[in-house]
Amino acid sequence: PENENVPMVPQETTQLCDSDSTNDDSTRVLIIEDNPDVAAYIGRQLADTYDLFYASDGKKGLEKAEKIIPDLIITDLMMPETDGLEVCRQVRSNTIISHIPIIILTAKITEEERIKGIDAGADAYICKPFNSDELRTRVEKLLEGRKLLQEKFCSIAGEIKKEEVQTNYAEKEVDVRFLTK
Repeated sequence: PENENVPMVPQETTQLCDSDSTNDDSTRVLIIEDNPDVAAYIGRQLADTYDLFYASDGKKGLEKAEKIIPDLIITDLMMPETDGLEVCRQVRSNTIISHIPIIILTAKITEEERIKGIDAGADAYICKPFNSDELRTRVEKLLEGRKLLQEKFCSIAGEIKKEEVQTNYAEKEVDVRFLTK
């Protein structure tokens, strides 16, 4: 037969496993990437510092984001079903997860694409192939910024709760509910 001398090449598939930490104080990063090798590479850059969770497309990523409430999302721009821009839009329109910073990874980084990403709600764009130091620094700085905001909102919420509210009670109650949420 003709196919007798065709070499057999083993097909290795990259296995991506979510962190199994039950520690609520851990920092969770959700990586939404349809290429398992790229997702694994991103994970290797961050695994020593953060708990990592993976999704192979935007739809699964959005479902997982609602389930685990990550501290940061890293998403590819070009993916089947739900692309990175749509992930951004849906995260920003969901009150439960709208506060989460988003980094978009893309090989397509024209000015027009960057503007579309910012308009959709991306906090940062990183061009593929990317420098691992840049990725780690962007992740670190975005998380630091969110932590500072969170601390500020917590202190404001504490002050509002302590304050004796005699006038505009309904307005203050709405503020407290918003800040608590």
